[in-house]
Order: sequence, then structure tokens, then C-alpha cells
Amino acid sequence: MGTKATNTAVRLTRRGRVVVVAFLALVAAVAVMLLAPASEASGPRPPNRVVIVASGDTLWSLARQYAPGADPMETVARIRRLNNLSDSRVWPGQRLVLPSN
Repeated sequence: MGTKATNTAVRLTRRGRVVVVAFLALVAAVAVMLLAPASEASGPRPPNRVVIVASGDTLWSLARQYAPGADPMETVARIRRLNNLSDSRVWPGQRLVLPSN
């Protein structure tokens, strides 16, 4: 016995069309949010500052000096990440990149 091929079209109800349109709008909104650069929304960021470590400087003292209103612990962590430091030791003459505020 052979099978007869039928040509059936998919029909969407009004509710189905609303669901499809809403889904496509959601996908488009998510794509726009993911593709839009976040920096444009907040404006341009100031450049990072480079300092030379002086005798007696510590990451804590540099954090308090260059970001007085911020939590020094967070600033030290950011300095360590920016400079790929494995610990908190610094030496006189060392160049450090400090985060912009």
C-alpha cells in the first residue's frame, strides 16, 4: 500500500500570530541589548592613570590616595586585576595602572 502525500499548510489563529509576533519582538529586544555597547549609555570613561610606586607606597595607600571616596579593599582588588599582580607587594619604581574612577 502506498502513502498519499498531502499538502497541508500551517494555519495560525489570531492568538498564535500574537504569540509569534511577541516572541520575535522579544528576541529582537534581547539582541539589541546584547549588541549595544554598554559604555555609550554611561558616557565615555576616563582613561586609566599610570603611577610610579615610590618608597613606602603600598597598594592600600595608593588606593586611598587615588580613590578617596571608594572602598580601599575594592580598589586594591581592581589594581591587582589591572596589573596582573598575584599578591599585594609593590616595589619602588614599579609602574602601576590605576583604575579610572
